Amino acid sequence: MNYLLSQEDIDFLSMAAEKTQRIIGKAIGREEAANARRDEFKVLDFTAELEKRKSRMEQNSMQPIAPPNHTAKTEFLEFTPKEISKMPTFFRKEFRLKGGTVAHIRQKENGSYEIRYRRNGMNISKSAKTLEVAKERFIEALCNAKSNETSSRIFFGQYATQWLEVVKKPQVKENTLEDYRFTLHKYVFPRFGKMRLRDIKPFDVQRLLNDLEKKGVRRGSEGVYVLLRAIFEFAVAENLIPKSPMALIRKPKHETKHGQAFTIEEERILIDRCMESTSYCRYAFILMLFTGIRRSELPTAEVSPQWVTVTSSKTRKGESARKRKIPVSPMLKPFLPFVSKSFGNVRLETLTGVFAKMMPGRHLHELRHTFITRCQECGISRELTSVWAGHKADNTMTSNVYTHFSDEFQLDEIKKLRY
Repeated sequence: MNYLLSQEDIDFLSMAAEKTQRIIGKAIGREEAANARRDEFKVLDFTAELEKRKSRMEQNSMQPIAPPNHTAKTEFLEFTPKEISKMPTFFRKEFRLKGGTVAHIRQKENGSYEIRYRRNGMNISKSAKTLEVAKERFIEALCNAKSNETSSRIFFGQYATQWLEVVKKPQVKENTLEDYRFTLHKYVFPRFGKMRLRDIKPFDVQRLLNDLEKKGVRRGSEGVYVLLRAIFEFAVAENLIPKSPMALIRKPKHETKHGQAFTIEEERILIDRCMESTSYCRYAFILMLFTGIRRSELPTAEVSPQWVTVTSSKTRKGESARKRKIPVSPMLKPFLPFVSKSFGNVRLETLTGVFAKMMPGRHLHELRHTFITRCQECGISRELTSVWAGHKADNTMTSNVYTHFSDEFQLDEIKKLRY
């Protein structure tokens, strides 16, 4: 069968043939180039080079191998008094008494300094490029080593009790110290009392504060925070722990709620419940209601037919205690046979607890609010009411220096307190 090709088909076949020839030509050229490179490749003779290396190795094997250079000179290191003062007490005494015969120093081949201490069962070593930095690191290591050793034997309850007696007792009044003891024993010791000082972590403290807030003890949680912060900061200063767990703890905040005076009806309810109660605190509540004295002043109260005398609890540590007199009001006179007894043995925490059960939702301090409010309602001047309450009337010199109320005037004014 014969086929007739058009001119277009002939042109296409010609172009294909030319392209095929070019491809074949390139392939032949690459093969020829590769063959040429293979022809140029020469096998090197390494025999001579191997013989030279073998000879050098044999010569080196005949020479003894030099031992490592550990001949860096080691000397005793003496610290300055300022540097010794930064050390824990235990090491401070040792470095002062024995001078420069306690720690060793040597300079390594690379020029850095190494300080070592190997005594009392401890092995402490610190290095640095400069002697000053090496000393700083060494002193820090001494602090950590001694704190770890000592704090492992100290429990929080033991340390907090000692801190109260030794540190805080000379600084605060007995009533404040009792509040601190109450806060620790009620809220802190049940959780941390038997824990080692160094084992208390920020998470532990935060959980305690969270639990107190959930229970509604918000004011107590703030007191716990203040005490824990002071205790742990003192422990850090004594190098018993490296840092305080309180650094990351937020301070609890609570909204300050001012007390509210009782209504007259609530006063009657309180008096009825006091007379029905068998608690020895009942007469203390009546005395506080009709005199406005503070809870902390109750143990000092001296009752006579005309006056109730107390020693003010609002004085700074070291200041002489001030006494003040509150005249006996017509409201208090019927109860004089009962309130004339001494309240010196009354525990302040017990007073608060009994009152909370007797008058749920009310606070003991509101008795003081009630007395001051009734004085104002009955027409007694604010200045005289402030004197009876143990407040300053205002900040003017006239009130603070020149105003003095006679006993006769006060006894006459208290007669207004009748309702």
